[in-house]
Amino acid sequence: MPPKATKSKEAPAEQPILDRFSSHLKIGITYYVFLPPELSLVHPLPESLVRGAQRLPSIMRRVESILLAIQLKDVIDYSVPASKILEALTAASCQETFCYERAELLGDAYLKWVVSKFLFLRYPQKHEGQLTRMRQQMMSNMVLYEYALNKGLQSYNQADRFAPSRWSAPGVLPVFDEDKRMKLPCLMWSIHLLKLEVGQM
Repeated sequence: MPPKATKSKEAPAEQPILDRFSSHLKIGITYYVFLPPELSLVHPLPESLVRGAQRLPSIMRRVESILLAIQLKDVIDYSVPASKILEALTAASCQETFCYERAELLGDAYLKWVVSKFLFLRYPQKHEGQLTRMRQQMMSNMVLYEYALNKGLQSYNQADRFAPSRWSAPGVLPVFDEDKRMKLPCLMWSIHLLKLEVGQM
């Protein structure tokens, strides 16, 4: 007798993660958390006032930035909106909705044109190779950096990301600094590694 054909049992396909845990999920059910009355406290301030106060650091940060841009506008004495000056001062690291990178394209082109025109008219006896080298020297990052320092422009630059928890009112010391909290574990870990290295000597 010929052997009977048997159907091979295929391994069941692995179920997706959501399907496997769908039996544990209960959608549409409201969960309640009960707090002991002795651990609860009714805040005397209304909720709307508290939520408004939470927005205060961001509002004050923007007001300070605008005032800084207006002050720089008075220093350079140029008719340009303060919002555009603030955009020119804000780096991408601030994670704002605007930054100077788009305007930097136009600014670099304009600076290159002004320096080229100045050198072309100032030194008519120089050939194009010499003028190009002179332009590169005048437009180098170090030269522009020193020029900005001489003009005191470094104090207007906005490069740090704003964190509301680190904001403090002018003249008031910050209550909590996230940077110090992050540096402390790194310092303790470095001391621990140093102790291990000394112990192995």
